[in-house]
Amino acid sequence: MRRALKILSIVAGAVLAVLVLAVVGLAAYARTDAFHAKMQVAASRGMGMQVSLDGPLRIGLLPSPNITLYDVHVQNRGVAVGSVDEAYVRYRWAPLLRRDPELETVVVKGAHLLIRKGSDGTLDLVRSTPPVHKRAHGPIEITASDSVIRYEDAKGGGWVEAQGCDAKVHQAYSEKPDQRRALERVSFSGADMHCKIVTASKFAGKDLKISAVAPGKGVFDLQPITLQAFGAPATAHFHAEFRGDDESYTAAMSVPDVQVARILTDLGFRPVADGRVDLSGDLAYHGESHRDLLTSVTGSVAFHGSGITLQGYDLDKEMKRFERTQRFDLADLAGLFVFNGAGMLATKGYDYGELIRKRRGGVSHVHEVIADVQISQGVVHTHDVAMSTDTHRMAAQGNLKLTTDDLDHVTLALVDARGCPIAEEKLDGSIRKPRLAKGNVLHTLAGPVRRLANKAEDIFTKKGCTPFYDGAVRPY
Repeated sequence: MRRALKILSIVAGAVLAVLVLAVVGLAAYARTDAFHAKMQVAASRGMGMQVSLDGPLRIGLLPSPNITLYDVHVQNRGVAVGSVDEAYVRYRWAPLLRRDPELETVVVKGAHLLIRKGSDGTLDLVRSTPPVHKRAHGPIEITASDSVIRYEDAKGGGWVEAQGCDAKVHQAYSEKPDQRRALERVSFSGADMHCKIVTASKFAGKDLKISAVAPGKGVFDLQPITLQAFGAPATAHFHAEFRGDDESYTAAMSVPDVQVARILTDLGFRPVADGRVDLSGDLAYHGESHRDLLTSVTGSVAFHGSGITLQGYDLDKEMKRFERTQRFDLADLAGLFVFNGAGMLATKGYDYGELIRKRRGGVSHVHEVIADVQISQGVVHTHDVAMSTDTHRMAAQGNLKLTTDDLDHVTLALVDARGCPIAEEKLDGSIRKPRLAKGNVLHTLAGPVRRLANKAEDIFTKKGCTPFYDGAVRPY
């Protein structure tokens, strides 16, 4: 018995010595230029991109073969798409012995991911060369900490960046290459991400949280998505499907009870108004190119506000001036509320500059403003777009083409208590710089402003008319 134990201890000691020598040898080999070059080639082939390992490498064998990389940079088609401060990669034993490395665990620290859409609509992340593996891989556990994710649109100039991101992806699989895109072959049972700060060109939010699943076949479901936006809690969900050359998306969001002043400030405008509004929307779109996606957009966007105060502009005083001169730009009144109510979510913002420059002093009380629009095949249709002040109501009808940002048969009207038009102005051109047609004074009224007030019925209303507006905004 003692002899057997002695032999066993000798064998164990020999095995341990071999392991120690192997670890020491591997550690020494990892510092050589030859191993560094081989790992760089292997990483590039595995990702289908150009990988540069600019930092040192460290090798380990327990609990299974692993390698730690430092200062990693990735390029695709000559464009930088990301970098990693530190990456720990662990492999499974059996596939590695068959010279077919298979990942088991990936831990990334300080990653910087850049997702850039070129002018041709192609993402720089799309592989320039196919991956080398010939079979399905997984499951893989992925963890990332203190990372930055940035998206840029080369054509439109827009960008969004999330900072301080931590994420975990559970049971990720990559199916066998079969001519499908990488996104169509990736799946995972669950993923969670938290980012401290989200910024864009004229927007800043914080505390972004996303939960997601990818059951396979190019299907990704992000739900729920929460974010502190405009000082209020925003919720959303996003669903994407990639099948062949076609892409389809559905999205919905809600931002209730937001301060108007905070919206204007966060979007980079002077806070000329205060009050509270609700924002919501749901959209669906599909296609391959950016234009295809815009052309196919269908859904709705809603902007509801009440008790809003506008500083530097007395709307009712301007109406009185209209009564005296029969000359007035209704577009100035609608610019701040009617158009941009839908414009904020549709990202087709009205230019505030002219409105602010024309401020003549005073205060306006907007009791209610609604901008409910329906979107069909890339065209925004006004469903219920109106606002009310102490003594007036204004409404809008018409369309906006998302592919060109052009207004299509847009009419703004001052309406009486029955919704009959008192005066109209027609707009065309770009939403950012609309052109006004000559105003059409439908009713020439003498006397005080009571004839324009919503509370009164004038002689023309009693004779009957074709209502211009019959929506939810009632006379105050």
